Amino acid sequence: MSENIARVYTNTSRRANRQQSIDRKLVYKSVLGNPFHIDWPTISPGLQKRILIQLTTLFDGVAAHYQLAGNARKKLPMLLTSAPPIIPHLTVGINKVTKALETEVRLGRQTVITTNRAPDMAPVLTRVIFICYEDLDTPAIVAHLPQLVALCNAARPDDCKIKVVQLPAGAQTSLVDALGFLKRISVMALDNLAPGLIQLEPLLTTVPDPPASWLASTGEVALEPSHVKQLLTTAPKDMKAAKERRAQGRAAAKERNRINT
Repeated sequence: MSENIARVYTNTSRRANRQQSIDRKLVYKSVLGNPFHIDWPTISPGLQKRILIQLTTLFDGVAAHYQLAGNARKKLPMLLTSAPPIIPHLTVGINKVTKALETEVRLGRQTVITTNRAPDMAPVLTRVIFICYEDLDTPAIVAHLPQLVALCNAARPDDCKIKVVQLPAGAQTSLVDALGFLKRISVMALDNLAPGLIQLEPLLTTVPDPPASWLASTGEVALEPSHVKQLLTTAPKDMKAAKERRAQGRAAAKERNRINT
């Protein structure tokens, strides 16, 4: 948990120049939190490292394949081997993973009838999402993923829920080296038909699902408890004088508009 008792914003206000001449004081304002906010699943550092080690073993040969493919494009005398079977089951990138989840949510709201698929053919679904959370400069760019995963899981049975795994610091470098075709990896996903996924399943079963009580189909109606945050900001020391100054400013602006029109 952060040591700060309140979130501090340091962005410069557009009205900062006008407020510099006003004596101000630090105050705390109560802000009602979003009741639909979903926290990241809590995973122990040891489990994160074991998952990362097992994950990188699934990518054996991927970096070499892309290196040979690059050499072939450069017309070097090298034979291009067949692609590792894990590649078609891999989705890399925040946008691609987000699109896959949004597509599943959208299709879950529609009635789809398929007649040309074999009865024993399993549908391809996202099984696990890995996030290099500790290596991100701006974690807010992945803040939407727990909500999307919770929406997808609400329409799935208990035995095929999507797992969200935060990887330890330095995981981005390990995955970049293992894949060999990207300079940076923030988010990646594997589907339920990925070869070697069964090796990860014993570790994934201990990963909790993103909590979303309002999506649980238990039949019981329960109100989400209020989440009140304390926002550290500033306010004029003399509120009466500040209100009078704002009123004078509005009157002057109205008079200028009247004259201009």
